[in-house]
Amino acid sequence: GVGVESPTQILALGSAMTLGNPVLGLGLVALFAFGMIVSNMAVALLAIYGFQSARQRQIVFLVLSLISAVFSAIIGVMLLLA
Repeated sequence: GVGVESPTQILALGSAMTLGNPVLGLGLVALFAFGMIVSNMAVALLAIYGFQSARQRQIVFLVLSLISAVFSAIIGVMLLLA
């Protein structure tokens, strides 16, 4: 997904444009952006499928929701404190 590493990767790929063929560098950046979009969509679709499947079992849905919320909060606090 989109995280803290993405801007660094875009910078590295963008720098590659100045070292060689600018068209190739632009192509790398475009492929990177396309890959990020596709991977984010895949993760979102799998999460939706997982939560919809878990909804049939109320306790599993509750546990998954709680784990997701706690994990998200921990990651958010870590990013704020870093």
